Amino acid sequence: MLKRLRLFGRELELLADKAPDLITEGITNELEDGYYVLFIDYDDVDYFRVLRDLRHLNIVFGLCSFGMLCNGESVNVNRNCESLLTGNYNVIGLDKLTYWQVRDILCHVRCDEQFKDMPKFYSRRNWVLRTGPKVPQGGSGGFRKAPVLKEIIHFPDGMCRYEHSSAMRDVLEQEGWFGGKVPDIGRWDGLHEVETCGYATRKKVMG
Repeated sequence: MLKRLRLFGRELELLADKAPDLITEGITNELEDGYYVLFIDYDDVDYFRVLRDLRHLNIVFGLCSFGMLCNGESVNVNRNCESLLTGNYNVIGLDKLTYWQVRDILCHVRCDEQFKDMPKFYSRRNWVLRTGPKVPQGGSGGFRKAPVLKEIIHFPDGMCRYEHSSAMRDVLEQEGWFGGKVPDIGRWDGLHEVETCGYATRKKVMG
């Protein structure tokens, strides 16, 4: 759609292509006792970059267990003719942290920059990850499928530094969510409340 705007006596032409709003549902990373788990949102990145980031968090911060969700993958060839697996990935950490620990840790990963600042744009201080399909408002047209569980990542070397969230284990294991199997890493908090929310989003190339 072409729009015209007059500025300082000159007529400018702007091309406005507004994607239709989609609605979806997700979960927040704030737990019922006021602690948080780490959420990370990667858009169109190398799968092995994500693994390197998580290993870095394990070494530097002592985080030991993560669930990785996938919103779409493809194999691409780089300039060196090497095949790279890239995709949209969401990471759910199981280690319980404070709000400020989460903010600090997000500075150490190469994820979506807007996601790092998500709490600035919401009245509540938390981060949200999508767990449901993206459906056009009004229910017409196509939709994007819900994320699927790609793998559970656990770094067994050394002692786990933090207590772990039973609620996020439920999200990763229960059939109504992702149906995976989390290793028995001990020190579960026994709290099972998960906060869900619905929200509007935009279309992405892969997610």
